[in-house]
Amino acid sequence: MPGTMPRVPPAQPAPLSPDNLRALRHALSAGRLEARLGFGGAVLLLACSAPLGLALHGRPAGSDRIVLAALLATVLLFVCLLLRKLLRQRARLWRPLAEAMAGGAKQVTHGRLHALEAADEGGLRYTVDGEVLHLWPLAGPFDGPGLAPEQRIDRLQHLAGTEIALHWLPIAPQHGLLLEAHYPEAPPATRRTRPSEDGDHRRAAWHARELILVLALALPAGTLPLAFAGGFDAGRLGLTLAIGLLTCSAIAALGWLQVRRRAGRGLRLATLTGPVTECFRTPRSGKHRPARHWYRVGGVLVCPGGRRSAPVNLGQHVDVEFLAGDGEADDVLVAFGPANEPPAGA
Repeated sequence: MPGTMPRVPPAQPAPLSPDNLRALRHALSAGRLEARLGFGGAVLLLACSAPLGLALHGRPAGSDRIVLAALLATVLLFVCLLLRKLLRQRARLWRPLAEAMAGGAKQVTHGRLHALEAADEGGLRYTVDGEVLHLWPLAGPFDGPGLAPEQRIDRLQHLAGTEIALHWLPIAPQHGLLLEAHYPEAPPATRRTRPSEDGDHRRAAWHARELILVLALALPAGTLPLAFAGGFDAGRLGLTLAIGLLTCSAIAALGWLQVRRRAGRGLRLATLTGPVTECFRTPRSGKHRPARHWYRVGGVLVCPGGRRSAPVNLGQHVDVEFLAGDGEADDVLVAFGPANEPPAGA
């Protein structure tokens, strides 16, 4: 966090909307899962380092003792750094966020947007009426990849020189969590709903079924070489095929349960149509987290991932189709792409 920043622009309190609450619950649940995994990993590392300590205690002085001591010190240092990061994140973000949610109110800042830039430490800096507000953007209440509040942004486009309304939660000095960003001078977004159909649920779940199919084919195929190890054996081949069949059946059952879970909570298909008012990219992070593109439509931030049907540009009207969740359930994104019927005069 920077030490000093310009004065925060004035804001008015407003109640949190149901969509705000669902997006915040989604973020908190992801944060708690990350914390559990982190603390669990720390405990596992400490448990694994116990034999190192015992071996070090009974070993005479020598090169082996130095190597064991260095290895044990490295493990303990890593555990300390991991716990420090988790505790700092809890104190700086998740606890203030839970407290802000309990208050049931957000801040709304209205004014003219003079500049918008990506902050080096993560998040966005909105310059409104000459004053700067540093906000960490929060994705909408969609079941899918979330945006880490402090994640770095390397590409950014926005509607410039226009009025803006920022809905945010103060969670740290001079910082807040951005819930929505509305551009009143842009064409308004519209939302229509209808009862969901089986085809909508199939479209929403195609990514899950694609992964299931890949696993169902890869796992049995990976076991086939065992049947021919040391020469052909009909019994071993039959056992391998039986294991593969059971694996496929288990994966298919899990996939069916996943589809049923999605179908049970999305009784309506909603379509949000409006212009893209902001778009940015978060860079690739390691081998397993590719670069992601984010778009703001109707004030809400969406990451379409593989559901984007065509390139989308700033100001272009898009359709965001999703299965609307009931109660506290997340919305399930179905499709994202250029609007089929742009509004008249757009």
